[in-house]
Amino acid sequence: METTSKYWYLVGRPCGMQKKILSFLEESEQNCTLVTPNENGEYIPLAQELVDFIRSGYTPVCVLTDGPSDYYGECIWIKESPIVQVKELIGVNPSKMDNAIETYETIEDSMIGLHILVRAGYSKASLEEMTRFCREAQGITQEQENLAELAIRKSESTHGLYIVYLPHNEIATVTDRLFWQQQFPSQLIVTPQKIFYCGFDDTINDIIEFLQDDLKKDVDAISKRSLETYNLIINRDGLTTEELNLVVKQFKRLARDKFGDLM
Repeated sequence: METTSKYWYLVGRPCGMQKKILSFLEESEQNCTLVTPNENGEYIPLAQELVDFIRSGYTPVCVLTDGPSDYYGECIWIKESPIVQVKELIGVNPSKMDNAIETYETIEDSMIGLHILVRAGYSKASLEEMTRFCREAQGITQEQENLAELAIRKSESTHGLYIVYLPHNEIATVTDRLFWQQQFPSQLIVTPQKIFYCGFDDTINDIIEFLQDDLKKDVDAISKRSLETYNLIINRDGLTTEELNLVVKQFKRLARDKFGDLM
């Protein structure tokens, strides 16, 4: 891409990548506007704003935004590697930490991203600093961080299953910390809104069957699974307190059946 001072950057979704990009744009004295979410929570630049920039001789560069990539052909829509591409536009090479942040925030399962970064030579201290930076940029507060640490101290482990009851919904505060505790092959995080499980595909299959056959739930309506990362998310709105307890007990039973007295 050709470097030019006639770009106008429109930066959307709050995250570590956004924070890095905004800091870099400010340091290099680039034109920049924050894109705020609409009523649907989408970060879509206003059409009139794009037109105004184009008429003023600027090329709008939309970063971390939603919307179709063919919307206003005069715009540049950055969909992948946002930090790297923004720096390329300005003629600057990305840093090692830029690449780490993009890996952590763009891979669906952050734990897989952290495994990649560890194998690439990043230290535990640098990754803990990086994940904390990203969580803060995403709006996670220090109080939520403290509550996550407390929840982990009060957690329960049984047959290789690590169970954490988190009083808020920011599960990254737990998963980032548990990444360094590899002795537990699966984890279950219960938040006020959802149940998050990361572990084994056969366990996910058994839980889906339990929800459907025993609890008579529409699994497509209350749950979402990832075949690539072996994750399952269950919406708590579809469960009573009694049913929630039954689901947790089922996870425990499946862990016991899988590992027995080995863990």
